[in-house]
Amino acid sequence: MAIFLPASSPSTEQVTNLVTPRGVNIHHSPDLKSSNPVFDDGVLSENSELIFSGLVHIVFHEKRPQATPQLSTELQILLKVLPDMTIQVPSESLVERRLNLARAEDNNIKQMEISACVGQQSMESRWISFGFHHRTLPHFIKDDLSPESRGFVENSYLRGLTPQEFFHAMARREGLIDTALKTTQTSYIQRRLMKALEDVIVYYDDIVRNSLGDRIKFVYGEDGMDGIYIEKQTIEIFRLNNREFEHNYRIDVTDPAGDFLPGVLQIRFDNSSLEFQAKLDEEYMRKPSDLEPSYIVDAVRALNQRFIVVCGDDELSHPPGAAFASRRVLEKFNSTGEASDWVLGEAESKLNPSIVHPEEICGVFAV
Repeated sequence: MAIFLPASSPSTEQVTNLVTPRGVNIHHSPDLKSSNPVFDDGVLSENSELIFSGLVHIVFHEKRPQATPQLSTELQILLKVLPDMTIQVPSESLVERRLNLARAEDNNIKQMEISACVGQQSMESRWISFGFHHRTLPHFIKDDLSPESRGFVENSYLRGLTPQEFFHAMARREGLIDTALKTTQTSYIQRRLMKALEDVIVYYDDIVRNSLGDRIKFVYGEDGMDGIYIEKQTIEIFRLNNREFEHNYRIDVTDPAGDFLPGVLQIRFDNSSLEFQAKLDEEYMRKPSDLEPSYIVDAVRALNQRFIVVCGDDELSHPPGAAFASRRVLEKFNSTGEASDWVLGEAESKLNPSIVHPEEICGVFAV
């Protein structure tokens, strides 16, 4: 990490670089139309030099779970040093400020109830309804819809409440009843649910069963993937019209101008002059890829066969393969044969650990 001077203080990203594991490279932008967002709500890290934020999930995948607790621990001890102060002074000030904020919760409302007026009361998210015959309390006449009858308390706790105002000030009592009764019922329901799900595991045939052998699901999560390794992916083809899709992905193998027809280059060599052949040799050396579209299609198809989790004949069961489309690999990524094989192997190596393991207790986590 390098901090460039003159600078009043290092940025948050520069300080975070001190505790980031080496070798983390990631570029993720939340804005699909921008590769360099202005706001720090994406991730950009080059050799652990953090530029944008959002790092814990990436470190978990790139450096395995062992590095994540260490990163979290070291991030917690980083303090924001105020100008002209030592480390100890802002630490004490920060703790004191957080305690004051915790103590001042709803402070303005409590001050208003004590010194000004308690205000409008509500029961079950509405004004006080008629509990007696056409009235809220015996203190009021029938069909009285005045604010005082419907729960408005004009006095404060400092001045004192009238009997009907004291009865109307029941919001705190309602909350106490909810805490005493509903918490008990919820805890009992939660306990029964946890006891029913604690023995739900994934068997070696990838079927989710309980301890009695009853089938819960044929495939865990519908795809057999561990939820820890799930990442958000975007499919670019959904945003393309027919013309853009054809321009980006379609390959016409019968078009000689496309240089995708096998043997076209050799035919030109045989039927051309030596000068033109030398020019073609020079252009051929500058070609970004030595792959043929058929090789990429066969390699991706073989990879998809190893990725099958649930066999299906419908169109949604087949992976789109837009990321490894032949034209993108040849023209946009300028990938060679060795680089393409490495990318496909890396994708397979990332997939294998992400498959849920047998004997995985998944009932409680799925809830």
